[in-house]
Amino acid sequence: MERSNSCFQQHPVLRLLLPLILGILIADAWPTEVVPRQEWIVGATLCVFLLLVLSLRRFRGTFAFLLGLVFVGVGMLLAARSLQEAVFPYTYDYGTYRVSILEEPEEKPKSILCKSSLQDRVDSVQAGLKGKIFLIYLAKDSMAAGLHKGDELLVYARLAPAERNGDFDYPRYLRRKGVCGTAYVPAQRWKKVGEGMSSTFIDRLSSVRERLKARYAELGFQGDELAVITALTVGERDALSDDIREIYSISGASHTLALSGLHIGLLYAVLWFLLAPLWRTSKKLRFPCVMVVILLLWGFAALTGFPASVVRSVIMFSLIGLSTLRDERPHTLNTLATAAFLMLLFRPMWLFEVGFQLSFVAVAAIVWLHPMISDRLPVSNRALRWVRDLLSVSVAAQVGVAPLLAFYFHRFSVFFLFTNLWVIPMVSLVMYVAVLLLVLMPFPVLSQWVAWGEIHLIRLQNTVLENISQWPHASIDNIQIDVIEVLGCYEVVWLFVRFFHRHTASRTMWALGGLFGLLTYHLVKIQLLS
Repeated sequence: MERSNSCFQQHPVLRLLLPLILGILIADAWPTEVVPRQEWIVGATLCVFLLLVLSLRRFRGTFAFLLGLVFVGVGMLLAARSLQEAVFPYTYDYGTYRVSILEEPEEKPKSILCKSSLQDRVDSVQAGLKGKIFLIYLAKDSMAAGLHKGDELLVYARLAPAERNGDFDYPRYLRRKGVCGTAYVPAQRWKKVGEGMSSTFIDRLSSVRERLKARYAELGFQGDELAVITALTVGERDALSDDIREIYSISGASHTLALSGLHIGLLYAVLWFLLAPLWRTSKKLRFPCVMVVILLLWGFAALTGFPASVVRSVIMFSLIGLSTLRDERPHTLNTLATAAFLMLLFRPMWLFEVGFQLSFVAVAAIVWLHPMISDRLPVSNRALRWVRDLLSVSVAAQVGVAPLLAFYFHRFSVFFLFTNLWVIPMVSLVMYVAVLLLVLMPFPVLSQWVAWGEIHLIRLQNTVLENISQWPHASIDNIQIDVIEVLGCYEVVWLFVRFFHRHTASRTMWALGGLFGLLTYHLVKIQLLS
């Protein structure tokens, strides 16, 4: 109990984050109508009053309990309001609708997918339509292929909720993303009635990304090299071929293709390196330096379209940057919890996104396990110490994300240590050269030479990863585990970490017992399903 209290004292935001997550999970498991706003205001006012009364020293336990209940309610309310966006008054008849395309259309094998927002129904009056999001599948032809984000269409279609895809609950997946349902529109049953206009700030940033990709192509990037540098600099992975995705997945390097803490950390380090002379010059310049770093990080997040992993990383590094203004050393886990708390307040359904879960679990595991692993491998040589730290970070991150990767992707990369020894330094170099390339874009000759070097770096990186992916037994595939086993894996990790911190007979028994229980559950499940 003392250890638990100490944990909450060192990381106080966990007292708010965990109840918030519990509230979101409850609202998702048992969706209900949103409670009227007036009742929530009255309830929140009473809770605040009770919290103020019970904040006296002798009522701290009751205060903490009530505070947790308040944030359970906050999580339920925010999640319920988010899920309410996907509620739609279906009539199950065909109708003519005006829709606006929200994202660049995506080409499918037999159709063109347009994520669209309903504006109104033309042939009759129907309430509750405006702003509802649907996935509109248009029959593939030259007209559909020429559509763009922002175009307005008239479609004659039957709007319907999505259907389950085997064991995959596709309707719930779409509901968490605010999508009401789907519709298929044959050729000749739709027409474009308005052109896309890049009027908003986000639209302008999207056009900047398109111009940047075009500039890469002009500099000689093509194929996999173009897809990789686009993924690393603007966060778009649509151009990645199935072959390159499989190579990175089998070798255990998929995390380098998704912009996350690794890439934001590299950018953060570059910015601090450039601003270090000003930082050391005067204390008065420290705050402006921090603000410049934060603004540039958020500018990069805006350029990439604010994906969840980038937002999480930018929030965390922004908080770390602000903490440098104080003499105290920040608690990274508390900073991570703060980033998660702020993100879930803004968009609670991010909790169910795979990227969100993987990025937070990976960083939490690194913060928790990396020091323990490094301390048990003392090394005096500087080069060997760098290798040790890289390996310990890789092991810590892999321990954290392995259960989730097995659950979502049914795969475990066996040679992830060898992969990270190669790919992390290479990605760092590729990112630094990419930053230099962006700076030199106005100078054609210099940018051409840098682009040539960048192309060969990416090609070398891909070639080595391809060789690793072809090693015998490079990955364990078709892993089938359920949510209970995922939670069991994390419990077993926690029990063994406790054992390594202090070797006692009781901790040994608990760790071995947890492992035995997990294996027993898995074997029994296999027998029942066979």
